[in-house]
Parts: sequence; structure tokens; C-alpha cells
Amino acid sequence: MEVSLERPESWKVALMVRSDSGPVEAEIERLFGVYASAAEVPGFRKGKAPKDLVRARYRKAVESEALEKTIPKVYKEAIEQEGLDPITQAEIDNVSFEPGKRLSFRAVFEVIPDFKVRDYEGLPVPGAEAPPADEQTSERLELLRRMSASLAPVSREARTGDQVVVDYTIMDADGREMPDGRVSNYSLPLGEIGQRELDEGLLGSRAGDVKEMMVIFPPEAKDKRVAGKKLPVRMKVKEVKETVLPELNDEFAKDLGTDSLESLQARIGRELAEEAERRTRATQEKEAVDRLIERNPFDPPVSMVDDYLEELRLDNRELATWFARRAILLDKLVGELNLDILDKEIDERVKRIAEELKTDPEKLKDNLKLTGRIEQVKRSIGRQKVLEYLIEHATKK
Repeated sequence: MEVSLERPESWKVALMVRSDSGPVEAEIERLFGVYASAAEVPGFRKGKAPKDLVRARYRKAVESEALEKTIPKVYKEAIEQEGLDPITQAEIDNVSFEPGKRLSFRAVFEVIPDFKVRDYEGLPVPGAEAPPADEQTSERLELLRRMSASLAPVSREARTGDQVVVDYTIMDADGREMPDGRVSNYSLPLGEIGQRELDEGLLGSRAGDVKEMMVIFPPEAKDKRVAGKKLPVRMKVKEVKETVLPELNDEFAKDLGTDSLESLQARIGRELAEEAERRTRATQEKEAVDRLIERNPFDPPVSMVDDYLEELRLDNRELATWFARRAILLDKLVGELNLDILDKEIDERVKRIAEELKTDPEKLKDNLKLTGRIEQVKRSIGRQKVLEYLIEHATKK
């Protein structure tokens, strides 16, 4: 077998294959045997027509079928001979077959670009964030307090921060009530409505007041009659409610699952530190990959970029290209760094996935093996190990 190849792109291979005609002819003979036993030729009983007549009648069909069956086998031998690992199904063209002489064809497919990753030691990445300050703990505590707030009716005038409960009626441009334009018990948080006219119109109101004001309805409003329009709205204030914040004491802390206010503050401090650590890690990983791509420029296979566009539901081809480059570089470094993926690491990862999916780990593992997706798990573990190595050997800024 003679094989030559061209690389029109670093990720594309055009393989020219020239083989002897023997495999095709052997398949032709086998197929003629099948056709002869089942052929229906006028003037002869089924399967009893002379072989020469069957050959003449079905020659083109048999030759075409023989090529369809033989070319994939020859192609497989060719890529094994050349040590190639296609990532897409080959497009076969320029097929030529001469009985007794040769079979030739061209196969075009995509591959991972062939290069060694360089300059991956000492990548510049950000250092760790500073430990959370006391004021950050206080801010988080205040946020939890506001999340635990309740609403209590008041008889006073409405102020910013209050909730005003209204029944409202939408009017048309001529001031007439719109059919089905009434809504009851609608709550409006003053200061957060997003429309100055509404906020100003309801500030100072009390239960029982009736207000009429112009309201701009958003273009995405479900009622297409009002979407994007500015229309008069009549509002009857039913209730004014103020926000009641709980006291910061041990009882408040117990409601949130801790023994005391002091232990709640300590827990918040730990959570803030963990969040900072996760942010630092995510930033370092992103920076490490960005710098790695800068030091190892290459174009990824188009099919990989397309897969990331679909898999991650992206509408940004540049971002999908980044993910493809990241995957290729990290996968190559798994091999270059001789990183082993241990069975226990796979089991731990599958167990975590099973917990998220609320399913049995063993059943999930069996399914992953059956569908071949266990390799995705291995690749994910390998890539994470590479990222850990890169950050461990990085230069912290």
C-alpha cells in the first residue's frame, strides 16, 4: 500500500491511498456469489441464470457495493500505517479502481494539530486575594438580615423602602378602562420600581388613596396592547407595609443554624474566605490558559469549535475557539507530564456526578462505560491535574 499525505491546515489531513486491486476483486467475487443465488433474470428461474449473464447485468452495482465495503477497511489500514488519529469521519473522493491493477482514493479528515507544548512553566498568574475584612463580614451579615426581613402594615405615609399594595386599572389613550385591564393586590417596592413617575406618585400615599399616573410599559410586556406604550393607570392604595429587620442577636443566629451571633460571624468569615479562594483559583486557571495559548499559538479543528458552540450553547465563535484550544493544550500536557489517572480518582468523580444527578454511582459508572463517556470523565480529571500543575509552577503576580 502506498500512502502520501498533505496538510492543507494544521488540523486537516488529505490522505492519498494507492492499493492493489486484490481486496476489491475478492469482495466483487463474494458479492457475485450472493447476487447469482438471488438474481431474477427474465427467462430463468431465480438463482439459475448463467454467471456471465449475472455479471453483465449487475457488474456496476456489484463493483460499487464492493468499493463501499472495501474502502473503509483500506482506509483504516492506511491511518494505522501512518499513525494518524482522525477526530472526524473521513470524506472520501477521487476514487479510482482498475481491475487487476489498483485501487486509489483520497480521504480528508480532521486531526488534533501535531506539536509539543512549550513554555508552560512559570506562567504569570494573579496571587491569592487578601483575607476577608471585618467590614465584608458585616456587609454579608446585613444582607442575611435583609433577606430575613418581614413586612408589617403601617398607617403612616409611604416612604422609600416600603411596599405599597395596590389594585390598579389600565386606561387606554382616551382615558377609558381597558377590557381585562384590572389587577388586584399588586405589590410595588418604593425605590426599586424603576420608573420615576411611579415612585414619585406613590411616595406619601396612604391606604385608601387613589392615584392616577402615566406608566411606561416595557416592550416585553405579555399584554401586547400595552407593550412599549405610555398609558394612564388608576391605582387604589390598599396597604402600606414597612420592612422590619430582625435584631442581630443570638436568636437571629439560631434561626440561621448556628449557636450564637459570634459563631454565625465566624461561619460567614469562613464562607467569604472560601469564596475568595474559589475566585482566585478560577482567575488563576483562566490566566494560565490564556498565557499558555499566547505561548503556543495554533488553530484548532473546525469540528471541535463547532462542538463547543453546540455543547455549551455559545453564540460566540471566538469563545468556542478558546475552549477548543484549552482542551487540546491540556490534553497534550497530560501526556507530556506523564500524569496518571487513577481508578480511585475516576470513582470519586463519578460519585460526585451521581450525587448531583441523585442516582446510583455504580449504575452511572456502568452507563458511562457502555456509552464510552467514561473517557470524558478521564479527560476532565487529566485536565484538572494539568491546571493544578500549571498553577503550582506558575509565577504569582
